[in-house]
Amino acid sequence: MSAHKEKDTYNMRYTHISRLAKERYLKKLSEDEFRDKVVRPLFLRLGFTDGRDLCGPTEFGRDAIFSTRDEFGARRLVGVQTKKGSLNLASQAKDSLISAETQLNTALKVAYRMIDTKHNEFLSAIYLCTSGAVNEAARAHINDQLQDSRVRFLDANDLISSVDENFPELWLGIESDLTPYLKAIAKAHFGDEQRLAQLPLLLPDAFTEDRYVDLRISRQTPRLRRVRGKVEQVPRFEDRPATSLARPKSNLTLLCGDPGSGKSTVMKRIAVMTVTRALENDLRDSTIPVFIRATDLARESSIHLLPYAEELSRKISGGNRSAFSKEDIDDGKLLILIDALDEVASDSARQAIVTAAREFATECTKCSVVLTSRPYSFLSSLPGVEYFERWDMSSLGWKSACDVLDRALTQKKISPSVKKETLRKIHSLHGIELSPLMVTVFATAVSFDATDIPANITELFKKFTELALGRWDASKGLGEQFQAPLKDFALCKLAFEMHVERKTRVSRSAAMTVMSRALAERGHESSDESLLKESIDRSGLFRIDGEDIEFRHHLFQEFFAGRGVEKNTNLAQLASDSWWRRPLVFYFGQRPDSVDELIQLMSDARLLERPAASEVALTTGLALQACYLGLVTQKIEVWKACAEELARASLAVRNHPELKEHPILSSIMQVLEAKDSVALSHLIDHYEAVAHWCDNHAEPDMREKLLFWLVTALMEHTNVSPVVEFLRTKKITDPLLLIGLDIQAHVCVNVKAVDTTTKSLATEVLKLTEHTVAHLREKLLAELKSLNLEHNGEKIVDVT
Repeated sequence: MSAHKEKDTYNMRYTHISRLAKERYLKKLSEDEFRDKVVRPLFLRLGFTDGRDLCGPTEFGRDAIFSTRDEFGARRLVGVQTKKGSLNLASQAKDSLISAETQLNTALKVAYRMIDTKHNEFLSAIYLCTSGAVNEAARAHINDQLQDSRVRFLDANDLISSVDENFPELWLGIESDLTPYLKAIAKAHFGDEQRLAQLPLLLPDAFTEDRYVDLRISRQTPRLRRVRGKVEQVPRFEDRPATSLARPKSNLTLLCGDPGSGKSTVMKRIAVMTVTRALENDLRDSTIPVFIRATDLARESSIHLLPYAEELSRKISGGNRSAFSKEDIDDGKLLILIDALDEVASDSARQAIVTAAREFATECTKCSVVLTSRPYSFLSSLPGVEYFERWDMSSLGWKSACDVLDRALTQKKISPSVKKETLRKIHSLHGIELSPLMVTVFATAVSFDATDIPANITELFKKFTELALGRWDASKGLGEQFQAPLKDFALCKLAFEMHVERKTRVSRSAAMTVMSRALAERGHESSDESLLKESIDRSGLFRIDGEDIEFRHHLFQEFFAGRGVEKNTNLAQLASDSWWRRPLVFYFGQRPDSVDELIQLMSDARLLERPAASEVALTTGLALQACYLGLVTQKIEVWKACAEELARASLAVRNHPELKEHPILSSIMQVLEAKDSVALSHLIDHYEAVAHWCDNHAEPDMREKLLFWLVTALMEHTNVSPVVEFLRTKKITDPLLLIGLDIQAHVCVNVKAVDTTTKSLATEVLKLTEHTVAHLREKLLAELKSLNLEHNGEKIVDVT
């Protein structure tokens, strides 16, 4: 970051620190600390070059030598002499004054041998820098004794002004107090949670001690192994508790996961868990977490993490003192947790956040940043993301899913058999992955003895939000002016407007304008105050920050926004943008028989260029699974159109000039993003007919890729037996496709809650792909290294 940018950024942040506090800070430093923490960094920030890189083996003692250039490019050597405290002619300070005078005189007479020119050069100027004041009498005395115009004076008064202008981060935390901040975080200070705690929430926060479940993260990395004297690389599937990111191995970590998979819960849990330990143990050795919403950070005109985190810590503490100091930064105690990069709508803002994280990691090398995002396609094209160590939220296992149910149903006791049946119902819903949010919403919205089980994710969320928008108010005896359908309608209009404008936060007045207008246009007059209270203040669906509001979970905004899409809207235009991917799933979930619209959508996609056409295919594939009332024959035809576009996209990736250097990594990323979009459940019963279509496709170079997407769908539904047969008959031989299957099989074996037969079949898939993909693992490692990723060195394990 440029000095000019840092100056502008920090000057806005540290104006609250008094001059007296700055003077006290300088005076308490030892002479060595004053030189190395204040004077030397200030001169470097001003553009001077450290003279130790230019001069020969000279004993500098307490002096420092710097180099700069004059207007004509000629080099000037500048000396610096530092002194602790003040200088004056008083008797108690006279010895220090005489010492400074002697050292200045010596420095002015010494010629320094320059390494580059081999010539001796004298100082062009020398600065006497003191951490206290140098009064006029002392300055006059030194000038009279030395009679040299090269002498300059910088006392505390001069230095403070220069530091404010050029090196203001020096003042970071000079008035720090960690305890109030930790106590605030321990009370779950993440916005308006104190207000939410007073509401009878249908969806309580899951990061607290009594509600958090053991969420896991995973990744696949190469591992060195020696077999009969030969070293080879084999895949290692790593799985660990998500809270292990409280002490990440890398100072840049990216945590990816689908909507509702628990990313935000994990980040908040890490923050609360870390501060709880700190309060119970020694504060001096504690990690200091700072939880930041990416959407809040994106609103900054100039993003720089360090001053933003410092200001946020003061706001949370409720005072003017920072929670951490520069010494805490130097010791690596700061942990920045940035949540939901995907909720930032613009590419430029996402890029600014990633760049700011990398700059922070460069400046604060011992500190760490953990960034979360949905696994959207922008991650593969956003410069700088490749420097993050990536982890993925693991699928929710049987035990964890049961724990989520237990915590969601604190008032009910249900038997293991009912739990199992409940999870089976959730897993069978169209458009739903088994995740903490989905399990909680299902458990809250659906009665366990009910027969009206929601058929897709839209209907499930509809049941849940109906409860949030009125039923609990009625149960508490609170009067309502608006029926739940009216509030639901108004929120759909609000969310749609927010999504069109690519916003996740709006003012209360703006929200009221949109909602009131939508109701008034349909003949329903509204009282602003009552509509806000019923829809926003009492529903628990929103976070409230002063005069601003935002949906409590981005998935709620997408739910309402998707249902606010008018039927005559240009769906292809929306579907080509990943920002609208989930809203369109909810749109079609509300129209579960509208397969004809999906057919038209894929027809329109043929007129688009990539990557827009590929994005339409990804969105259509997900929406297709929510259309549970569509004809199966039509749905399979839509699936074929999606698979064709994804196959063409795969060919385009391999031929793309920028991606050809990383074909394996690009192929894997495509599989990870598209696997959910092709996972149509009807393919299980029709895979032989679809496989025949793949085998006989008119474009020969498409056949194997189409078959791969069919096999991927089967793997996603853990129907592994046909996959084994496809591999045995050599219908898929492309190594870049097989490595995608290899990864899916590893997930099935190591992460998914499957029976022993399925796990055995997945192990067979690994054996069948091993020979073909083994050599790709070394190439994948080379691709990662070419992106300047740091590879964790592994010990060689001898298995002979």
